[in-house]
Amino acid sequence: MKTLLPFIAVAIMTIAPNVFAQLTGKGIKAGMSFATFGGADAKDLDPQSITTFNAGGFVTFDAGGLFTIQPEMFFIVKGVKVGGIIVAFGQTYNFTATAKISYLEIPILVKLNVPSTSFGIITPSIFAGPAVAFKLSAKTKTEISGQGSQEGDLEDTNAMDFGVLFGVGMDVNLPGITIVNDVRYDYGLRTLDSTTNPDDVKNRVFSVNAGIAF
Repeated sequence: MKTLLPFIAVAIMTIAPNVFAQLTGKGIKAGMSFATFGGADAKDLDPQSITTFNAGGFVTFDAGGLFTIQPEMFFIVKGVKVGGIIVAFGQTYNFTATAKISYLEIPILVKLNVPSTSFGIITPSIFAGPAVAFKLSAKTKTEISGQGSQEGDLEDTNAMDFGVLFGVGMDVNLPGITIVNDVRYDYGLRTLDSTTNPDDVKNRVFSVNAGIAF
């Protein structure tokens, strides 16, 4: 619980001044994610990225001037692929193991919007903010050459993850609707390992998203 206190403090300081801010929009968004693991111990795994997806919704509040606050709620799949060689009974086998962890993630983003008068109907933005994620499932699939595959649960993973998001966006303002696009990087701050002496292995996700706001 102590490790969550800095995250909670940042979230409160971000939201509190804008509790009574005006709701300016809402929408839905989905996209492709490219997930892998980072952290001091991740390099020992020789991690490879996997392609997953995310989808969810958001609301936007006017925070004064060029700034807006954008709370979001997303379903997102994170994870990694690792590979190697197994020697058993005098035989050598190649294997790959894929881990997929599904989360309900709640970012709270602060956006700096460039005035649309500078780019016509296009509004560029940059954003950053904290995110907390609640684990929904954690699965593995192991494939061994000549031996088929086996699926199971990924054990000893924390039920909650948190980190920071940052990225850039581009809104296309059409009559009655806005096309929203962004690219973002999700930098996990908490190790995924829930054992007593955890390895330093954390989520890293790059996402490309598109949707509509109204």
